[in-house]
Amino acid sequence: LLINSSYRFGYCIRYYSINHQLKWPSSHVRQTFIDYFTKHSQISHIIIPSSSVIPPKDSGTYFVNSGMNQFKNIFLSQQDKILQKCVVNYQKCIRVGGKHNDLSDVGHDTYHHTFFEMLGNWSFNNTYFKREACTMAYDLLTRIYGIDKNRLFFTYFNGENNFIQPDYETKQIWIDLGINIERILPFGMKENFWEMGEIGPCGPCTEIHYDHTGQGDPLQVNRDNPRVVELWNLVFMQYERRQDKSLIPLTNFHVDTGMGLERLVAVLNSLESNYDTDLFTPLFDTIHSYCHSSYSIPVYSQANKTQQYAYRLLADHARMFTIAIGDGLIPEKKGIGGLLKKMIERATRIAYEYLHIDEENIAVLSKLIPIVTNILSQAYPDLNEKLNRTIEIVKYCELNYMKKYQLAKPLLEKFIQDKIQKSDYFISGNDIYRLYAGKINNINVPLEMIEDYIRLFPLIKIDWLNFDELMREETRKSKLFSIYNKTIKTNENISQHSIDKIFDLIKQNSLLKKTIDEPYKYQADKSINAEVELIIQNNNNNNQLDIVQSINKNFKYYILLNQTNFYSTSGGQSSDHGIIEFSNNLIFQIENVFRLHEYIIHYGYFLENGNINDKNVRCHVDMKRRLNLSRNHTTTHLVNKVLRELLNDQNLIQKASLIHEDYFIFEYSSTNTNATNNIFEELEKRINEIIHLNLPISISSYNYNTIRSDTNIYRLSNELYPSDVRCVNIGSTYSRELCCGTHVSSTNEIEDFLIVRVDSKGQSNKRLYCLTSSYAKNIRNLFKNEFEKKFHYLEQNQYQITLNELYNECRILREIYLDEKSLLFPFNQRFNYLNRLYKIMPEKKFLRKYLLNQINNDLK
Repeated sequence: LLINSSYRFGYCIRYYSINHQLKWPSSHVRQTFIDYFTKHSQISHIIIPSSSVIPPKDSGTYFVNSGMNQFKNIFLSQQDKILQKCVVNYQKCIRVGGKHNDLSDVGHDTYHHTFFEMLGNWSFNNTYFKREACTMAYDLLTRIYGIDKNRLFFTYFNGENNFIQPDYETKQIWIDLGINIERILPFGMKENFWEMGEIGPCGPCTEIHYDHTGQGDPLQVNRDNPRVVELWNLVFMQYERRQDKSLIPLTNFHVDTGMGLERLVAVLNSLESNYDTDLFTPLFDTIHSYCHSSYSIPVYSQANKTQQYAYRLLADHARMFTIAIGDGLIPEKKGIGGLLKKMIERATRIAYEYLHIDEENIAVLSKLIPIVTNILSQAYPDLNEKLNRTIEIVKYCELNYMKKYQLAKPLLEKFIQDKIQKSDYFISGNDIYRLYAGKINNINVPLEMIEDYIRLFPLIKIDWLNFDELMREETRKSKLFSIYNKTIKTNENISQHSIDKIFDLIKQNSLLKKTIDEPYKYQADKSINAEVELIIQNNNNNNQLDIVQSINKNFKYYILLNQTNFYSTSGGQSSDHGIIEFSNNLIFQIENVFRLHEYIIHYGYFLENGNINDKNVRCHVDMKRRLNLSRNHTTTHLVNKVLRELLNDQNLIQKASLIHEDYFIFEYSSTNTNATNNIFEELEKRINEIIHLNLPISISSYNYNTIRSDTNIYRLSNELYPSDVRCVNIGSTYSRELCCGTHVSSTNEIEDFLIVRVDSKGQSNKRLYCLTSSYAKNIRNLFKNEFEKKFHYLEQNQYQITLNELYNECRILREIYLDEKSLLFPFNQRFNYLNRLYKIMPEKKFLRKYLLNQINNDLK
């Protein structure tokens, strides 16, 4: 017997053992769901694998937090051939931060989690709708899973102030399926109307709730009662929310359903807590083996509250770490990597303070990773490949945090005790900010540590409002700096308002077809003919956009063609430039090309005034720019491959790449934190050797599902790939990588490779700034012909020129060439010359004394 239960005083205490046999094991529940929709339901579905929990950049979410994220483009009419009908999957989800944030509930109740699995089925473009979705859901729950229908409640949308009509259709469907009318409940917008965002597809939903009590009290539905829980949500997307908040019916209806695996497993095994299932109990056994207290649960009692909370939080967070790091996330200072780091540190502190883990076992979180992997690897086999790396990362974070903890806790205790001794029971927001920001002794005290410790002193009051103001100001400064950096990096000043307005104008022209850019964008050396679909004039600093036929050279324009050979910004690669030539000799100069759903938009200006009398045009790509972009893009693939070899880290993660015409950036993270600058010297050397080998570069096309498990083909962990993908092959087998960008035909075309800057973002993250071809050669020539000559002159004549002149000349060399942010100097030469420069450069204090003596002598 795996769970022994004894009832005393109205609650149940459970004791766990290693063998967790259940009537419905989680793996069987998951597979039964998939089998039903692919084999046994009235409509056959295609199974689609889970996407990464790390969202694509600029997707607007912290993590992938629902099953629909990877299908968002379909709801927005960006069609994918394989997804025209209906699909089913189980999706990894994380809800930490943002609109859907369960972090504050995790550990305190029995049914919220940071990481969970969402079981879901979808219908696209009117394949099926409400009746079929409800019928299949009811059939699966009651006939296949065997759930008593008298334990279920069904909700529907009750309308909104005559603005949106009630969904009586769904109510009637449940009645037709034999549901007692008393179990069909109406709710409003908050509970039963789903929206993707402020604008876009939306619609009513119907929820299926499970009553653990069996008492059949409808008043407990949607009341946050842990014994009456939402099980399944069926969303019917039938409207589109417009910018003016109005709703219009969608042309194509969609169905999006989601059911939490953890809750379903608990329900099927008559367990009121998700933590009692085989998804968690093996983790509790492991935690128990490293601490002095067991997880005995008085389910409705306050006894051992902090201990139970700690068990649940550690088990929950270990699952989240395993999945997030397995998908390529690295603990960092900011962003979702910052959230991951904060959560590892939080769990480490709670293990130490609440469960009293011995110091030799303090890295208990890393010991939970193999258990999570064992539980989930049947569904997500790639977890096995990432196991060692995940353990290393979590263990490093735990041990590193404990070093900080052992410094921060005494500092916090002394600070509070000093206050108490002075009978000062008020702590300003500025004091809390100084502790948190490391302004006292350069030691950062985590905010949660401050909050938990101060709870021990009820008389102490904190000005949290002042603290929040200081944090908002810090955030504002950070955003301003970020905006400044973005402004420096791009001249493509296109506002989100303009993009939204352009799309509205396109949608108003319902006859427009999507832009054809395949295969023309990969054959840009040949000009092509095209037809103008729309010309949109940008007036008054982006505030007004109009469709026009008359051209004014003083304005910027957006042009939509029926087909194009210009590469639009994607995959980290900047867009092509070039010209569009009109039949009346008007020339449109392209500054940027970007994709807007199914349309390619060309942004730029006309060289002369005129009128558009003919929609026929000819497209000419700037081939010099295209070649340089292709050189840089191919070289990012080489950097990725060679770094993996040099660092002996096949789990190295490409965090980002930014490919410009004149340089490119490659950002990566690696668990090999012992790498020295010699690595970059060897990297530069090897890539130049490969360039001179003149390896051929070819392109292969695949269906993504056929190569998903091919470990020889590199792909980004947080990228959502379409069904048809391109693979760039360097040599026959040397480097194979999925990529939508443009590339040279052989490595010899790259000509030269030079690293000019390396930024460190924490111990594991590096950002490389690199040059190729003539740009690299120009910097080498600048180094040899200007810098070296000047530097050698100073070295040889340091005693013959005045100290003031020597200082100024050295300072100029340091600021222009040797500064760590300079892109005008070979990185692998910088440290050598910087050390030599400081040997001859006078110190400021010595220079100041020298200048004062000179002034005194002049006065005399």
